[in-house]
Amino acid sequence: MVDNKKGYRKLLNLRNRFLNNQINFNEFLNELEIILFNYIGVNAVKLAGGNGLYAYSTIARRLLQEPTGKTESLKNLKIDLLYYEI
Repeated sequence: MVDNKKGYRKLLNLRNRFLNNQINFNEFLNELEIILFNYIGVNAVKLAGGNGLYAYSTIARRLLQEPTGKTESLKNLKIDLLYYEI
């Protein structure tokens, strides 16, 4: 069973590890795919990333849109990912 809250926390941890140069881009993409597939529900992925083929890349772009510390894009992403749990 998916857990969008746990998945969102994992996405933030992944983002921070990437922005702090702890993992490379390929590792970021691999882990992003695992998190989105295993922890985030399909409806939340569609809402956060759009209904098309580019949902995962849209979510990745939203994760990396702002440098560490800025959160406007992350707040909006959180709302989209957790919409179905409210």
